Amino acid sequence: KRISTIEPYNVNFLNNIGIVFINKKQYMNSLKKLYTSAQITFSFPQTFNNIAVAYDKMKKRHISKKYLQLSLILDPMNPETHYNLGELYKRIKDYKLAANQFNIALIYKEDYWKAYFILGQLYLYFLNKSDTALLYFNKVKEHFKSDPEYYYHLGNYYFYNKNYSEAEKIYLNGLEFDEHFTAI
Repeated sequence: KRISTIEPYNVNFLNNIGIVFINKKQYMNSLKKLYTSAQITFSFPQTFNNIAVAYDKMKKRHISKKYLQLSLILDPMNPETHYNLGELYKRIKDYKLAANQFNIALIYKEDYWKAYFILGQLYLYFLNKSDTALLYFNKVKEHFKSDPEYYYHLGNYYFYNKNYSEAEKIYLNGLEFDEHFTAI
């Protein structure tokens, strides 16, 4: 409380406090700070992006989508907003629109490694384009090489394509990073 009385009208500060409340699962407190930020300046797209994240965490996806769309009106080239919209579409199982938003995020931020990784998963599991999935997994290899989840999905690629010996090698690599790693 003391800090918020020191800088009650700082938009960046209000957004940061809003994010802290989101991380603490105090969504209504988050929305109070973020709405205050929006009242101070309507032209700060990150505020609307953060409001959308709070609503998404509350499973109010229709409201979340509206705030993401508002954020895109203010800044159509914001990769984070496109990424969040991709995540939203993924959660509501509209995988083509999700892939589209992740690809748009990559247009504006070529090194958005999480977007490549999720695109690999979407193409492998939901869009039935395993060769495209492999391209995305190979793109992120250096950035996720110590992440067992990477080996899980890459191993699944080979498993689904009936290359069991390669799948086994990759699953075993995942065990190097997490002894509790389980494939399929």
